[in-house]
Amino acid sequence: MASIEQQKLQLIQQALAAAAELVHYERLEEAENVYKGILQHAPLNSTAMYNLGAIAHRRLDRNTAEQWFERAYQISPSDMKLAAALGIIKIELGKKDEAGRLIESAMKKSPSAEVLYLHSALLTEEGKMAEAEKELDEVIKREPRHVNALYNISLVRSFREENDKALNLMLALEKDAASLSVQDQIKLKFAIAKAFYDLKDYDNAFTRYADGNKIKRSTYVFDSQWGDRYFDRVINLWTKDFANRLRGGGNPSDKPIFIIGLPRSGSTLIEQILASHPQVFGGQELDTFVQWCRP
Repeated sequence: MASIEQQKLQLIQQALAAAAELVHYERLEEAENVYKGILQHAPLNSTAMYNLGAIAHRRLDRNTAEQWFERAYQISPSDMKLAAALGIIKIELGKKDEAGRLIESAMKKSPSAEVLYLHSALLTEEGKMAEAEKELDEVIKREPRHVNALYNISLVRSFREENDKALNLMLALEKDAASLSVQDQIKLKFAIAKAFYDLKDYDNAFTRYADGNKIKRSTYVFDSQWGDRYFDRVINLWTKDFANRLRGGGNPSDKPIFIIGLPRSGSTLIEQILASHPQVFGGQELDTFVQWCRP
């Protein structure tokens, strides 16, 4: 007969499995409640903390994600998956020095595929695309189903050959897409689309872009009231007085190039043109304003 502690451990494992299933089907709020419930009974469960961080990251709440990942990493410092998650968040938050120290420590402990992936993200952030691409190739060599690495390869590589190893891995994985999470399915479709676009196979590229967008659209539930609240906050926040208070703030460096514009206005095209210069790295779209105005 199992002891009370053994029964408790079994229940926690069942709860973790149930929460993972909820995440797989994009039921994030329910999963979040399960993970928090687990921590009430097992306060040091780093798996629950990691997943709460992942959910916060999905919601673009990077500060909360960092807090969860930090707590989990303190409990399980040998877990390279946690190290990678924490490092990625720190890079996204602009804490490259902290990320660099974390990566250096992780590389000494275990240069695993996850740590190499983390290092490649830092290299990309620093504009060292060739080095990042080389490390990403090593990641997929070790873990052919590493969707994030395959997706990032599609961002840094200009595909020139139809038998490209990364593209072949993507196409093979596409046949087993049902085994992937919804988010990984989306990334995989977009990565394949980018590869086919580079190869000028526009029919296949369009099909994958359409498939990826269809999957992504299925994850959204439009709430008109939320939209109304969001735009009301934008209007109320960005007054002339507020803009004047911010005048002269920010980083005094003349290196950052800040592009702002409405959707379909050409701002992304401008970024791509500038990023084509070897001394310019495109940081993609920032969500700072979205976070400020979120209801």
